[in-house]
Amino acid sequence: MADKINILKKDFINSILKEEFDQVINIFEQTINDDSTNVYSYYYLGIAYLLNGDRDLAEATWMAVFLESNDVEENSRILINIFKEIGLLLIENQKFYLATLIYEQILILDENNLESSLIIVDLYLHLGKENLAEDTLIKVIDNEFVNTLIYLKYSQLLLKQYRYSEVINLLTTALNKFPNEQSLYFNLMLGFRGYGQAKEAIIIAEEGLKLNPNNLIFQIENARIFPILYDNEEEIEFYYQRFDQCLDHIINNLSLKTEAEKQEALNAISLSTNFYLQYQGKSTLTLQVKYGQLVNNIINANYPHLNYLSGKSQGKNLKINKKIKVGYISSKMFDNVIGELFYNWIKYHNQELFEVNCYYIGHKVDQITKIYQENSDKFSHIQSNFELVCKTIIEDQLDILIFLDLGMSPELTKIAGLRLAPIQCKGWGPPVTSGSPMIDYFLTSDLMENPQGEKHYNEKLIRLPNLAFSYPRPKLPNIIKSRKMFNLPEDAVIYWSCQSLFKYLPQYDYIFPRIASQVTNSKFIFIEFPLSQFVNNQFLKRLKKAFEKYNLNIEDYCIFMQGLCQEDFLNLILISNVGLDTFGWSGGKTTLEAIACNLPLVTYPSELMRGRHSYGILQMLGVTDTIASSPQEYIDIAVRLGNDQLWREEIKEKIKVNHHNLYDDLECVKGLEKFYQDVCS
Repeated sequence: MADKINILKKDFINSILKEEFDQVINIFEQTINDDSTNVYSYYYLGIAYLLNGDRDLAEATWMAVFLESNDVEENSRILINIFKEIGLLLIENQKFYLATLIYEQILILDENNLESSLIIVDLYLHLGKENLAEDTLIKVIDNEFVNTLIYLKYSQLLLKQYRYSEVINLLTTALNKFPNEQSLYFNLMLGFRGYGQAKEAIIIAEEGLKLNPNNLIFQIENARIFPILYDNEEEIEFYYQRFDQCLDHIINNLSLKTEAEKQEALNAISLSTNFYLQYQGKSTLTLQVKYGQLVNNIINANYPHLNYLSGKSQGKNLKINKKIKVGYISSKMFDNVIGELFYNWIKYHNQELFEVNCYYIGHKVDQITKIYQENSDKFSHIQSNFELVCKTIIEDQLDILIFLDLGMSPELTKIAGLRLAPIQCKGWGPPVTSGSPMIDYFLTSDLMENPQGEKHYNEKLIRLPNLAFSYPRPKLPNIIKSRKMFNLPEDAVIYWSCQSLFKYLPQYDYIFPRIASQVTNSKFIFIEFPLSQFVNNQFLKRLKKAFEKYNLNIEDYCIFMQGLCQEDFLNLILISNVGLDTFGWSGGKTTLEAIACNLPLVTYPSELMRGRHSYGILQMLGVTDTIASSPQEYIDIAVRLGNDQLWREEIKEKIKVNHHNLYDDLECVKGLEKFYQDVCS
């Protein structure tokens, strides 16, 4: 009997892995006709029906066995074990959809099966069915036998969806049940951090690190705790110094002697980036260099074989008449700020002089991705495979490799820890130094960069002509919405100030009430931060305090809008009167859109390049009337634009007739190519 069952099982497995369901159904129907007493034949036949898409017939087949059985519980147990065996086999062979059908059936028979619940959650996530994964987790959490893994998986799902307040509620409850589980503290810290509650995140991090102070992943993510918004300048200095001290502790205690230590360090730098460090209005050079060297040490300890120039001299002589091989790597080759800013570099390259390779390590694919692909000699889309990306770049034998968005993806940060090409450069996404010893040049904008900008970079600055990128003129909406459709008063002077809230530094909040006190019926438009109501409330409190100092009621002046689609965002610009740029980190893409809408924009350039984007754009446009030389002049210009309609219209007309100076610029591409030729010669 056992031999016969094994033969049946072998035939069944071979057939379902080939997805030959009709064949296996025929085999087992015939087997049952020959011997109707073998319950295993019914079990396997039912599974074949299930995988073939007939759940009702499958369940009827199993029920026929149960109804004839004297021990339903035992037969159910046997069937579940068969399910588990087949399910794991399907997963091993990457038949994830079929495995999902199996585990769904297990949970119908045994809804309290935690092991199968965790497996099916992973299957749902792999198939992109996040709603089903969440439904399963919610059901299991109500189970009295719930364990920490369920809370971890659910919190990870919520973190992935940026549902930080829910993470906080979930894990606060979980820690009451499991107070000694460090991983729960870790995810709760990420929840508070993502929601903008930095102080609470630090408290949770300190409690969690008590359980295992040597957890390097926890240490690095703890160091990266920054507020999304600061309440005052003193906070900025505190978090800057805190990151520096945490980084020193990590570097001074880092060991990379064993394989386990190397792997833990690699995992520690793979989770996130220092994103919010750059929104403090301060130079990041010292801290970025420390972090860049840390990454370099960890990556080289784990991947010494991936260094392209190991044992070779830096530099590479080009053969006469040989094309220069240029590689661009990015996680953002799709419809977003980075993708839009740089695709014209690829599109307008001189094909007779350059061979262009693009390496896209992101996931989303759209019309912008297609532009990169169609204008590349070779386009490699490699997801979630660090070694393959690096090996592909090395095998392509590039002359120059450019990182378009280094600092925005942990994977790119890791890749930049290696020498994969003789010359490696960073584009300005984001516009701060990489800190990596493996990056040779920073490709900056001649119009935006401070004349003394070199002191803020560890790379050598290359000042490309104009804005450094070629941006197409934005397409404006066909139908212009009225102010009434946005619930805005027709007679108000609308000041458009729609940057991401983390760009607004607290020391400049006074700008808005100073303008309001001099412009009758002025209104200031802001866009809410989509990921945290805490941050929105914090910004509101800050502004309210600033307005009260001038005996003004914030409700009379400030309007907060929820995230707008692109068409409505442009419509809002079109019905506004004056644009107010942010201090410390000015608008880039948003300024280019505002100019396309002929909106007069007031800006005050800071010392750092990231606070000089609008300054450079207005310089190139040839309309410099609204560039201020001090915060006071910024206020004066904004007030005059609000009160002097004639001057405002003159500025709008100047902008309109000078559009041709700004968009689809090819001089920067020529300058880029000249740099490539000079540095490779």
